Amino acid sequence: MLSKRSPITLDVKLDVVKRCLQDDSNPHYEAKQLGVDKATVKDWIRKYEAEGFEGLEDVKPLLKSALKLHSIPLQISWIIRKP
Repeated sequence: MLSKRSPITLDVKLDVVKRCLQDDSNPHYEAKQLGVDKATVKDWIRKYEAEGFEGLEDVKPLLKSALKLHSIPLQISWIIRKP
């Protein structure tokens, strides 16, 4: 298995997900090739189907929520300043 110190790139995750969704491969085979659990690959597929490419990014859920909340005031201030 890969450690957290050698993460799998977004490009690799995206390729794996696309192969699985196009029935060119399956999560079990892809997981074995990468040295990760098949649940991990299934998780990538689920996240990709729900959120697209952004779902594959390695961001903790709480951090993701905080980033979204942080951007709301910026969006509001942009709307208010817009002529």
